[in-house]
Amino acid sequence: MTEVDGLMKRPVFFWAIIILTIIVGAVLIQYGRTIEPYRDAARAVDLMNADYCLYGGTAEKAAQSANWFRERDTLLTLRYPIINSGCAIILATMAFAVLSFWRRKITVDDGILWQTPARIWHFFAIGLGILVGTYLGLVCGLILNLERGMLPWCADSIGIPIFSLGFATLILSPILLFVGWTLAQFFRGLPTSLWQWNRDEPIRSWVATAIFGSLAFFWLWILVDAAPTEDLLIVGPGVFAIYLTLSCRAAILASSDYSVEPTPDT
Repeated sequence: MTEVDGLMKRPVFFWAIIILTIIVGAVLIQYGRTIEPYRDAARAVDLMNADYCLYGGTAEKAAQSANWFRERDTLLTLRYPIINSGCAIILATMAFAVLSFWRRKITVDDGILWQTPARIWHFFAIGLGILVGTYLGLVCGLILNLERGMLPWCADSIGIPIFSLGFATLILSPILLFVGWTLAQFFRGLPTSLWQWNRDEPIRSWVATAIFGSLAFFWLWILVDAAPTEDLLIVGPGVFAIYLTLSCRAAILASSDYSVEPTPDT
């Protein structure tokens, strides 16, 4: 074991990295706040008072709306993307810290082990939290957009998109519940290592890794894309979504006679 490996396995060093990452996020937030939101404040005020919502037919309004957002984008500075990114880094780090406290431990052989949830109902509880957290994060993003002037003055109500998000969440809930229940039928020994690989069934291991690995990378792409935007609050639930995705892969590959002893917190 190298000296670096030994440091990485020390809790003090691990939590120092967590704290340092949070500080980096806070520095980005403070730096972003020093930047003006618009390159031309006077033109931004005129744009906010645009009356395209009141005149013209549907096609004309659509064209005016496109022009409004196009000009708004040319006026924006990096203030909000930098602030949003700093907040996203802090949220992701805190979510990772919670997972580390719950499912990460140093084993007897001085190795770092990440575990899946210890009970099937834990999978469903995490999934429900991800669904609710994502919905609330998107709603808060709409509110933040409105408060920051990212929408024209006549967009005084975000009730319709909020209702649409709520309706979509209600539709998705039973579908995702059914998918989760179906996957749970293939779970074996719990808890198990998050990096479980079944050498006796290489094809099963490769197929499960390809499917769930692709889903995990898809979630990662969503989080990176959302971090600089007003939807940054979905980053927290997204970290748990990646963990849940990898846990499903490991639970499916676990041998029926193999499991890791639950940690005291489970």
